[in-house]
Amino acid sequence: MNNNANGNLSFLALEYVHAWERHRSLDGEIAFKTKLRAVQLDFSVESLRHIDRFLDEIREQHRLTETSVVRYRPLRALFCWLAFYVGEVIGRSVQTEPQWFSFDAYNELFDGDASDRCFETSMVLGFPDNPRVKVPFFKPLISIVARATNPDDEKSVWFSAGLQIPPAVLTSEFAKRPQSREF
Repeated sequence: MNNNANGNLSFLALEYVHAWERHRSLDGEIAFKTKLRAVQLDFSVESLRHIDRFLDEIREQHRLTETSVVRYRPLRALFCWLAFYVGEVIGRSVQTEPQWFSFDAYNELFDGDASDRCFETSMVLGFPDNPRVKVPFFKPLISIVARATNPDDEKSVWFSAGLQIPPAVLTSEFAKRPQSREF
């Protein structure tokens, strides 16, 4: 995939985030939208814990499976939106624009393993030029889908995203405050 396609994915992420902030609809339906609107999502690092609880709740009430995620488009849209939200939270916390890569583009650029292709690896979040980010690339859908579908998996969106955020930011009062987009 070319850089233009990566730009399109980054643009799509921004479009999702802005539509959500302005209570506008997105193309297609998002599963559990009403329930998600009740969750306190203010772009603080702490809000990622709310995502963990939200995913626990829908897993327990709806018994989601990885198969249901792949087959049900509104569920995939929900998880993509959550991934974009996670990327935006990390970006705001390190004051850097999130960069999104498709699976193919990421593998092409960084000699990845093409056999790892699945929904959970379809989007890769990157901050390759920010020295404040501890791990420059992250696949948020892995922790999101695992948390939503597997009660035995202790994946946490908050913990996984926290690996990208400097400890000084993660443990400060900054992590608890809503963050605006200033980069």
